[in-house]
Amino acid sequence: MQLKLKTKSLQDRCSIIQVGGRDILITDFLNRNLVNNFRPDMVLLTGIYPKTEKEISLPGSVKFLIISSEVSSSYRLPDRIYNSKADTVHFVRKSGALRVQL
Repeated sequence: MQLKLKTKSLQDRCSIIQVGGRDILITDFLNRNLVNNFRPDMVLLTGIYPKTEKEISLPGSVKFLIISSEVSSSYRLPDRIYNSKADTVHFVRKSGALRVQL
């Protein structure tokens, strides 16, 4: 199987990668509009201190929320995200690389 990759830059600090029929949102900020407009299958938070809306919750379409290794160890997700997606939140720094089939 050949992997086809399409990248779309949404804003300066935000991109969508389409791979294997899935949309992966890569961003250092996360808000309700971004998630609702693009309905990603996975979200990759980057930067030292990614910004997130306090009251944001992730829809069922988001299978994984991945926190990259560059995110500060003192960074904390808003409780609403962590409580609703605790089994799908993956901190690369703590847990190592994440491997999923696309």
